[in-house]
Amino acid sequence: MVKTRCWTIVCLCRVVAGFTALVVLMLQPGNGLAQGSVLGRFEQEVQKKDNEQVEEDVYSSDEYFDTEYDSGLDDLWLALFIGGGYGVINSVERVSTSLEDSDIALRRDGEPLLPYAAFDFTYQVVEQDVHANGYRFELGYGPVALQYRHTAYREDEPSDELDFRQVNALLRMSFGDVLECDLGFGVLTMDGEDSYSGFLWSFPILFHPIDYLGFELRPSWAIINDNTINEFDASLLVGQRYVFVRVGYRWVKTGDVTLEGGYLGLSLRY
Repeated sequence: MVKTRCWTIVCLCRVVAGFTALVVLMLQPGNGLAQGSVLGRFEQEVQKKDNEQVEEDVYSSDEYFDTEYDSGLDDLWLALFIGGGYGVINSVERVSTSLEDSDIALRRDGEPLLPYAAFDFTYQVVEQDVHANGYRFELGYGPVALQYRHTAYREDEPSDELDFRQVNALLRMSFGDVLECDLGFGVLTMDGEDSYSGFLWSFPILFHPIDYLGFELRPSWAIINDNTINEFDASLLVGQRYVFVRVGYRWVKTGDVTLEGGYLGLSLRY
């Protein structure tokens, strides 16, 4: 009987000690954020001073994609610098009604390229419990524009929030009246458990071969705490002048954590 009571007391003490340790663990600031939340793990990667990838013996598919992706961008940058001056001149001519002798078609109100004003809204499903609302505003004239983009990531279980705010100036280059390549520089601000900011640059490519159909790629790169945040956004636009339905896929990665998924949205151009 005494042995049984002692064993019961010991077990009870162990349960109380374990429960106490669990409560203390849960009350520690930021612990739940880092352990159980997808958005928390993304923020934790950005907090690191140097986001070095762990070397693996096997060359993963992600590493292959990153290498091929960077190689392709090098070629695009070369083409951009060679044709950049030509593209800027074309952008000026497309909005200059006084240039009657220009070989390039003048821009019409509501066209998706070189908008005077643009607004995009998207709803993205990242994971079962993670979704995002995206808003993008653009104001510009000819080859110059200012862009603001806000993405609000929300996680249901465990509850968490992460906001991306991108502000950048765009140099818009036209190649004919169906292709636009932009060069953007600005700032990315990320608000979660804490707030972070860093340098941002982007290289949007917009291809609209016909009035009611277009393809848009919007890659960007940001540096926060010496960590790179890579983003790739690809979308298909269907509609008419002024209003388009947007269907796409967005991929944002830092370190070993990726926020990615398909989205549906609306795009307004003037």
